Amino acid sequence: MKSAREYLTAASIVIGAIAPAHAQTAGRPVEANVGFATMHLSELDDRNVGVRGTVDVHVARAVAIDGALTWFPGTWNASRSVLDGQGRLLGFVGLKAAAAQPRVDLSGRVGIGFLSFSTQEGPTSCPSQIVTITLACGLAIGYTAFTSELGGGASIALQPEGRLRLRVDAADLLVRYGSVVARSNGQPASGFFTHNLLLSTGIGWRF
Repeated sequence: MKSAREYLTAASIVIGAIAPAHAQTAGRPVEANVGFATMHLSELDDRNVGVRGTVDVHVARAVAIDGALTWFPGTWNASRSVLDGQGRLLGFVGLKAAAAQPRVDLSGRVGIGFLSFSTQEGPTSCPSQIVTITLACGLAIGYTAFTSELGGGASIALQPEGRLRLRVDAADLLVRYGSVVARSNGQPASGFFTHNLLLSTGIGWRF
């Protein structure tokens, strides 16, 4: 059997490992970041680049409310369809669980949000007669889709005190299209989901 001294030594090691992680978030419950994001919409085969802002508010040492807003300007969006030059706005709110270390916080997050497609002016290649339109034509008139995200990332301290941070994230963005449209395979569908890759990186400050 282990002696009391051995147990005390083991406990000291564990406490010593946890203390730096606790000190990193204690008194600094908010982290704000701004940077860039790229989103690949699988059903449209469109890749978007935008500006992203995030805010984390810690409600416990390892749990935070995570919010993000990303604007994809139309001038940055090149598409081979009628959606060329369409602006998009992505919003998100959820929970983030983090495993804090002295310089790096590894985290996973889950939440819900929306993806708004701006109205295109005069998509001339879309049919005017009453038929099952393509998804691209349906989105060209303006649409807001329900989304959910499941992902993870890291917040890396760029200075010893840990206030200046580098944040990187990757997520599976689940987008629900509710209109009756013809999918990329030509088959009509309604209320279907697609998986899409969302990547982002930014510089932030921990308060």
